[in-house]
Amino acid sequence: MTRLRVRPRADADVDDGAKYYAQRASLDVALRFLRAVQVAYEFICENPHAAPHGKFRSPLLEGVRRWRVPGFENHLVFCRVDADGVEILRVLHGARDIDALFDSQAP
Repeated sequence: MTRLRVRPRADADVDDGAKYYAQRASLDVALRFLRAVQVAYEFICENPHAAPHGKFRSPLLEGVRRWRVPGFENHLVFCRVDADGVEILRVLHGARDIDALFDSQAP
């Protein structure tokens, strides 16, 4: 399996998502979300080039890939694949202004 590195901002994104589901839905939904993110990470590590490249305005984001969180398809995992493995950059809801979030915090 490919080496996985998760940036602190991505961990915070996942925590925020789980907190949202726990408050607005249920603890069960929050736990399913956390497990689904883990499943997405595992899939990306096993198939690092399966995730398609995202389309971004910033050239700094060239090579960033995206993958949907299974069961929570509006949530996207953004990652880079390199010789050292997979680096998870962010986990964001697709309705957000993705370019603006990345512009404010370059990966």
